Amino acid sequence: MRALTVEPLKAGSTEVREVPDATTGPGELLVEGLALSICGTDREIAAGEYGWRHPGGIVS
Repeated sequence: MRALTVEPLKAGSTEVREVPDATTGPGELLVEGLALSICGTDREIAAGEYGWRHPGGIVS
């Protein structure tokens, strides 16, 4: 699937790329997003001013 990715705390690292399809584990639910929006925090993450990698997150 295509995903917007970013290297935490690295300005200019935002890109759209192919990543493995999402999977679910016990007690989890997979949903399909119908809409999205961008907020101030998203701009800070893209600028490398904020963020961290989620445990188990995709590593490039």
